[in-house]
This record gives sequence, structure tokens and C-alpha cells, in this order.
Amino acid sequence: MVSNKPRDAFKVFLDATELSNQQQVGPLYCQTARTDLPASFTYAKNWVDGRNAFMLDPRLELWTDEQYPPAKSAAFGVFMDSAPDRWGRVLMERREAAAADREDRPMRNLQEIDFLLGVHDLTRVGALRFQDVDGHFLDNSANAAPPVTDLATLAYISLRIEEADIEKLPEYEQWLAMLIAPGTSLGGARPKANFTSLGNDLRIAKFPAKDDRYDIGAWETGTITCAIMASFASLRAGGSRRRSI
Repeated sequence: MVSNKPRDAFKVFLDATELSNQQQVGPLYCQTARTDLPASFTYAKNWVDGRNAFMLDPRLELWTDEQYPPAKSAAFGVFMDSAPDRWGRVLMERREAAAADREDRPMRNLQEIDFLLGVHDLTRVGALRFQDVDGHFLDNSANAAPPVTDLATLAYISLRIEEADIEKLPEYEQWLAMLIAPGTSLGGARPKANFTSLGNDLRIAKFPAKDDRYDIGAWETGTITCAIMASFASLRAGGSRRRSI
């Protein structure tokens, strides 16, 4: 049943290398005032009738009627796959808390949909993109991923940002902006950020965490190196001399 409450429609695009051009697959509907309510989805008729049509999610039947996710789900799994995990949520919640304090208002309780649409389009994981009514892909911050020369600073900030009472420091908001401005690689539990290499390639840096008992980054680098030597992977990895990044 279609809701009569005010809601926003975000166009969902599939941007996959197998397609000659990105294609709109349909709108994702979110309640304007109640982002805690489930987001529904409708396939676009052009997608359903197209030769490349397929079900985006096992629970999303290939028809044009509006469909709702299973009980207690914020949205269908295919959409929530690109939502951030612990690290990204920490940054987003801290950004909202800082904004609420600055604007002298209560802090918003961020919901699953807020986290999903708050990921930067440049660094969003997967082939789905989300566009607002003004035609902007979300999130559409103008800030680019930081250059490789900023990695040491980002690593230091990522260690400090989860300290107790860190928000009382005068540089706190600047530090938070540096981590989240490039859209940060928001998946996973460990601190990380996207950056551009000297060759202008987009890469991901994983930083040491304050609770690490050993150099996890070094072990991850070693694992990737072994996989490459065994022809199981084509990734490239590297670390700093002090602690692995």
C-alpha cells in the first residue's frame, strides 16, 4: 500500500561495466520526516521491459508495483550493502553531534537510511548510485579524496577521534571534517580513508586502531602479498615503516 505521508524519491542508477551506460532502475522512497520507517522501491518500467533486466535483490520481484522490505528491515538488502559499518557510522554520528552543538539544536538520531544516503558518491561501494530530486548523486560533497601526502595526518586523527571528550578540543571539528570530507571509506569496523595516489588513482588506506594489540595492517599486507604470489589476487598493498597503513 502506497503511503500518503510526505516522502522523498531517490532515483537509483546501476553503473556497471557490463552496461554501455548507467541505467536508472527505479525510485527508492523514503519518508521525509520519519527516516526510521522502511524505504520502499519500485522498478522503472524501462528497466523491467529492457533486455538487461534482472532482479536486484532476491526479495525484489521484477514488476513495477511498489514493494516493501521484510519486517524490521530499513530497506532491501541490495541497497543496504553500500551503507557504512561501524567506522563510518561513528564519523557520521560525530559530525551530526558537532553540527547540532554548533546550531544549538537537539542531535538527530540517525537512521539506517540516513547512513546509506550519507556515503559519498565517489567512494560508495558497489554499482548502485542514488540521485536526489535536484539531480545530484549522494552524497555530493565537493571535497575530493585527500592526496597521499595527507596519510600520516589522517592516521593520527583516526586514532584520536574516538578518544573520550575529544570533541572539547578546538581542532576537533577540523579533524572530523578531514576524515569525513572525502566521503571516507565507510565500510568495516577499522579506521580507514580513501586517498588519491601520486598517479591520481583512488585508493584506500587502513589505519591502526587505538585498541590494536599487534600490527594488524602488517598481517593484512602479508596476506595480500601471499595471495598475489599464489595468483589468487591482483591487489596491491603497502605499509609504512612504523605501523602499517
